[in-house]
Amino acid sequence: MAKSSSQGALVGMFINIICAMAVVYFSDRLGWKKGLTHSLIGWFIVSLGYAVFLG
Repeated sequence: MAKSSSQGALVGMFINIICAMAVVYFSDRLGWKKGLTHSLIGWFIVSLGYAVFLG
């Protein structure tokens, strides 16, 4: 149980780091509102995919 919890935490933090990098990337190109929106949509899709297919 503890191993799967720590593995999930590591994957979650990795996804959060990628999302933060995406916010910076998209905000520079699209503005902060659209950049944040695109990044959160991407975060949701990746998280949902991980939960459904690997979780």
